[in-house]
Amino acid sequence: PLWPKGGLKTPGFRRRGTVSPVAAASSPLCFSLASAAGVRNTFVAAARGVKAMSPSVPKYDASQWEAKFTVKYRDTPIKLVRHKRTGIHLCLVEVQSPTVHGYISVHTEATDDYGCPHTLEHLVFLGSKRYPYKGVLDLLANQCLAQGTNAWTDVDNTTYTVETAGAEGFLNIFPVYMDHLLFPTLTDSGFATEIHHIDKDGKDAGVVYCEMQGRENEMGDIMEYRKRHMLFSDKNLSLKAETGGRLKELRDITNRRIQNFHKEYYAPHNMCAVVTGMVQMEDVCARLQAVLEHASDAPSPLPARPFHGAGIEVLKQSKFERVPFPSEDEESGGSVSLSWHGPEWADRERYVASSMLLTYLTKDSVSPLAQRFVESGSGEGENGGESGGESGGESGGE
Repeated sequence: PLWPKGGLKTPGFRRRGTVSPVAAASSPLCFSLASAAGVRNTFVAAARGVKAMSPSVPKYDASQWEAKFTVKYRDTPIKLVRHKRTGIHLCLVEVQSPTVHGYISVHTEATDDYGCPHTLEHLVFLGSKRYPYKGVLDLLANQCLAQGTNAWTDVDNTTYTVETAGAEGFLNIFPVYMDHLLFPTLTDSGFATEIHHIDKDGKDAGVVYCEMQGRENEMGDIMEYRKRHMLFSDKNLSLKAETGGRLKELRDITNRRIQNFHKEYYAPHNMCAVVTGMVQMEDVCARLQAVLEHASDAPSPLPARPFHGAGIEVLKQSKFERVPFPSEDEESGGSVSLSWHGPEWADRERYVASSMLLTYLTKDSVSPLAQRFVESGSGEGENGGESGGESGGESGGE
């Protein structure tokens, strides 16, 4: 039947129709209050989703996993295992904490400014083939005493996060989360709403488009984009590309392009899940097994692991460029960024030494650069000195 016996119970409603986390956690069903017709449709979606989110607990099969290593760091056990058939890695850090954190990372690489890693990150949360409803993850997160889900897109990875109070809530949301990553719906309607479309007034719109529109003309983003193009040649397109997407390319990107990007990169063998907290490795593996049963045995068409191509081409001479940017007035000042190629990541000692040196030079008001350009009055003013110090520190650290 459409409506449960005894009528529909909706505790914890607020004026806007949202449900508090406490009410959602204590109630078997929560939904957003809309119009009378909207309530009916939302209830059907939520009811089906909750029913599908209550499968029997799978059994752990040790034969499906191989241990890679087990170490201890400051008396904290760290274990890494690999699923034999699909190749996904699972790392457990047994931190003695009441909260459980999950980080699911996908090794992504972009060679252009279409922003496929960023756009796909948004579309993942619109539902999966098993849970084809927007907001299912947030609904389940509330029931699992979690503060929702989140994600970020970086140059070499896209990482999805979740934090729950206790292991039980994490074990419930983890397989649903993985299902969204491996089997997203990626519909054309979701693409139009979330990425880009033309509204009724003939203007460009879309969640991702508006987000990048607010960033692309900011001083910091303009400088960062130009800096990467000065530091890296065409042999390192991945380090020059804007993973979030540029406005011109976001107007031209298609849903098919994002679907192909997912097919290439979102394969289990190109993913790693890191879990920290008081939870058993066997329980996490068992929940993940149920999702991986539907994953293909065939490897993705990814020709090689991201960023395993040509090395970085070192600058042969110094470069200088002056970049104008939109400003409210002529007195708001500018910024100076000094950048150079630093030591390799594997050279940990030199990397840490460089970071310590830059921290010493630019950390706060008593640092040498601040004293020289701000306190002594040798610079162009307080704003100019602070801006230059911060930009120089960030660029050098990178």
